[in-house]
Amino acid sequence: MDLTPDVGKLSYNLCAALLSFVNGELKVSSVQFSDSAEYTFTPPEARAAIRDALFEHRGLIPYIPADRPESS
Repeated sequence: MDLTPDVGKLSYNLCAALLSFVNGELKVSSVQFSDSAEYTFTPPEARAAIRDALFEHRGLIPYIPADRPESS
């Protein structure tokens, strides 16, 4: 699948926001990030652990809009 640069950037930003939410809820890593730029500098081990926690707790996904006031 080909993505435009804008869609690719949006996808990366959304992924970082989702993983930040998961980390905040589950306290997987002490490394905190609030945007994709900070996520880029998160150690690979922390990123993998947070990603794995998301896969194990997919039930958190429906709660993201309720937790993020800017999305309402």
